[in-house]
Amino acid sequence: MNQPGEIVKSLALTATPYTTSPLNIRNIMDIVAPGIPGVSDLPRDAFKLTYGKKIERYTHGYSTELVVKEWDRTKLPLLGKKHENWTHIAMKSDPEIARQFPVSMPKRIVYELSDRDQEIYNWAEKRAQEKYNPDNPHASMAHINTLRMICNTVEGLKTGDSAFAREIIEQFGDELSVESSSKYQLVSSMLETYFEADQKAVLFTFWTNGTLFPYLEQLKRDFGKDALILPIWGVGMSSETANDHIRQFNESKRPTVLITSDVLQEGANLYAPYLWNLEIPTTYSAYKQRKDRINRADSRSKGVEHTWVYRPVASGTVEERIDAKVINRRNEAEAIRGVVDEDVDMDDTISITPEGLLFG
Repeated sequence: MNQPGEIVKSLALTATPYTTSPLNIRNIMDIVAPGIPGVSDLPRDAFKLTYGKKIERYTHGYSTELVVKEWDRTKLPLLGKKHENWTHIAMKSDPEIARQFPVSMPKRIVYELSDRDQEIYNWAEKRAQEKYNPDNPHASMAHINTLRMICNTVEGLKTGDSAFAREIIEQFGDELSVESSSKYQLVSSMLETYFEADQKAVLFTFWTNGTLFPYLEQLKRDFGKDALILPIWGVGMSSETANDHIRQFNESKRPTVLITSDVLQEGANLYAPYLWNLEIPTTYSAYKQRKDRINRADSRSKGVEHTWVYRPVASGTVEERIDAKVINRRNEAEAIRGVVDEDVDMDDTISITPEGLLFG
């Protein structure tokens, strides 16, 4: 029984801090449980110096900021132990929780760009490297995102409004089509297999104009007579239409594909055995948010016993380096918690800075 006037506080904390940055754990504990030795009793810079392995200093005017380029995985388990008395972590790796969910099987597929797309990509990557400016990381990331979109389909360049996209089109012309995309051909061949078994699949992409719309139109041309093809995007689509497409997808008993932007990354329950990341998200937390749309506690009751989550990676491109960055973050999360709720076998091999993504 609570005494009159007694204030009772309870807090539900998402696991997101484990998949974004160890610093977020310190920041949250500083508010909800200040003074934990080795966690929330440390100032921000002291925390970085304690658990960081590679640290760079950036000076802005009269202030200096410490930026952790790599966290020390030998020390992260200590961080996990130091705050466990103040937290209860419920993970899908817990046997009692795990049996409620379908078995999740991530799949990394390495493929090669078509000759035409590889030519365009090589030229664009060289130009991005020539344009690289260490004092303007935002521009560098914009160039990196253009390279990522080329791996999806060069047709997306025609909808881009950046000077870099226009420069590429001027070099190669505007006869750019999703049909030449090796990634689209890979995905469509797998969809054909799913549809033969009356299965459903979800396709996620970051770009609406640059990938979703070109893929959507090509999917309609290739499968429109035999499958239900439902799109969801943010700006311009009403919530009523989006919810109706989700309902149709979940209730469908015929071959169906839902192609969606990251507007559906959180909060949606989708019942299907297959999910494709048309491009690998740049953060591990975004990858998990996408993956968990089809990995629901009630999926088994809907007939979904296994889920396959695909990450196509174009060899010799920035996609390899993005994938390595995401797995690096996943390994840091595993080091803190001591366990991870999926199996991915890939070593950390790349710097996560714009310079590292551009030059390897």
